[in-house]
Amino acid sequence: AASHPLANSTVTAGHMVSFSAGNTPGALQWQVSSNNGSSWSNLTNDSTYSGTTSPTLLITNASSSLSGLQYRYVATSGGVVATSNAAMLSVAQAFFPFPTSIAVDASGNLYVSDSSSDVIQKITGAGQVSLIAGQTGAAGSTDGTGVSARFNMPAGIAINSAGIIFVADTANATIRRIGSDGAVTTFAGTASIRGSADGTGTAATFSMPNGIAVDAAGNLYVADSMNDTIRKITATGAVTTFAGTAGLSGSANGNGATARFNLPTGLAIDGTGNVYVSDTTNNLIRKITATGDVTTLAGLDGVSGSQDGTGGTAFFNHPNGLTIDSAGNLYVADTGNSVIRKITPAGTVTTIAGLAGIAGLLDGGGSDAFFNQPQALGIDAGGNLYVADTGNAALRKINSTGTVTTLTLSAAPAPTPTPTPTPDPTPTPTPSSGGGGGGAFSDWFIGLLSLLCLARWPKKKE
Repeated sequence: AASHPLANSTVTAGHMVSFSAGNTPGALQWQVSSNNGSSWSNLTNDSTYSGTTSPTLLITNASSSLSGLQYRYVATSGGVVATSNAAMLSVAQAFFPFPTSIAVDASGNLYVSDSSSDVIQKITGAGQVSLIAGQTGAAGSTDGTGVSARFNMPAGIAINSAGIIFVADTANATIRRIGSDGAVTTFAGTASIRGSADGTGTAATFSMPNGIAVDAAGNLYVADSMNDTIRKITATGAVTTFAGTAGLSGSANGNGATARFNLPTGLAIDGTGNVYVSDTTNNLIRKITATGDVTTLAGLDGVSGSQDGTGGTAFFNHPNGLTIDSAGNLYVADTGNSVIRKITPAGTVTTIAGLAGIAGLLDGGGSDAFFNQPQALGIDAGGNLYVADTGNAALRKINSTGTVTTLTLSAAPAPTPTPTPTPDPTPTPTPSSGGGGGGAFSDWFIGLLSLLCLARWPKKKE
């Protein structure tokens, strides 16, 4: 019997992972070893394992106690017994419970926003994770440096040529700026005031800002999802509506305010200033020229599917995050299909990783890899793609050959504390001042936000 090779795999604690026997013929039995392969035991289906005699072994709600276990399968066909190689499972700490956006700087460092923990974190090339701004579990809108700043369900993240980070702080309806010193300020919008007003800085209002991208001139573009518009913010903070009309959803092409979108989310900008939009509820990828002309690059309005093709012959299922390479190829986190797609400048769509309709966590090449509702993408100078695999609470990498791996992450070493000087024996009293803090994002508004999104979600067309 032919044997399909297994690969070591990493899963975030509390999430699912799978091992595949591929098309190996015959009767299958999955086994586990807890002593580095010295002995093996047959697995049976229970609350942790399913598919123990099928081609795919699924492990759900993986706990730290499974880390270090090895798995293999035994295939029996025509009286011939074949045993696969062993693969080790590593169960990693959940650094990112719900990653919603990812960006890559010029040095290859990753920056990730997490909407459930309300923080922005950095990942070095060595996989070390450190906090940039915000405090886990402390939602709010306070400006400040590092852990003194507060966010509320942050989503899109972008980095300009000077290394300044911009964040679409979704539940606060603001755009935040993080300087190189970690100082967080509100760049545009006013916390908790929703609207569609253009203006400068806090005079402008947004409604559920989501994807964000920056062009070569330092202008920001924001997918203002619930307004169904694309907004532009200059380097000085002047906000205008670049395309679409607030409150008028649709799929019409046209210039500026005559164009229509329906819950736009992801954004990307190419080297000539064209803006690409994941028009999520319409299941379309749109293109906006520098002069505001909107056309449909790929997808068929309102039709959900996973078919590859060119232009309107390709189908998507709630596409989300976008990124673009130096050749102008666009990459799409096709969230509803749990796959990663590629679109050439001519509009030809192919699936480069994942298997449509199969949600899971499995490393491998092309369709042998599984994702779980990925929401965001980033790309480095070498053309490696990074995926915020949201449903798996994991960060994945797709190299130039299409091989998918799960990043192995660890906490960065704590910085060496600055010695505290010996205090003056008779210190001069200083007046105290009150500090602002953020409360938890109210349950009713989270529910309302979810209901609004669900209300806009179309039923799948057959």
